[in-house]
Amino acid sequence: MSACEDCKFAKWKLTETGRKHPDRTGRCTWSKTVRVAASVYAAGYNKPIGDPITLTGGSIERGNIPYLARCDVFERMPK
Repeated sequence: MSACEDCKFAKWKLTETGRKHPDRTGRCTWSKTVRVAASVYAAGYNKPIGDPITLTGGSIERGNIPYLARCDVFERMPK
């Protein structure tokens, strides 16, 4: 089971009837904006020096996905 299945940041692809889609895919909605020193190089960083950068989650899947077994930002979905 992936850590994403019960996470509040998980936004799953849904069918027309509102059920989780059989392709088991979704997106992680976690994001964090940070400021970095002007001397820090970040690949793809095309903002003016000193502007904050935002890190965001990516694609997720339900099921036994080894690279999603543990997540440092996991928060259980409220019941």
